[in-house]
Amino acid sequence: MKVRELMEAQGLTVYGLAKKSGMPISTVNFICNQKVDILKSRAEVVYRIAKTLGVSMESLIESELEEREQKKREEEEAKQA
Repeated sequence: MKVRELMEAQGLTVYGLAKKSGMPISTVNFICNQKVDILKSRAEVVYRIAKTLGVSMESLIESELEEREQKKREEEEAKQA
């Protein structure tokens, strides 16, 4: 699941996640709005967000990678059609 989806499932706002994780609200906001690539974020940022959301760092990263792979496949299929 993406960060935004996990937040919504737990009833957290961007402000709430930032406060609980100890991360700047701007950092959390950029990640939630995909203005910053979580795959290129520092390990500390991913760790704090994952821990606060009760998931592993790997699950946050894997979900992002899986979504990108799915988009790639869909784009390739659209080109072939």
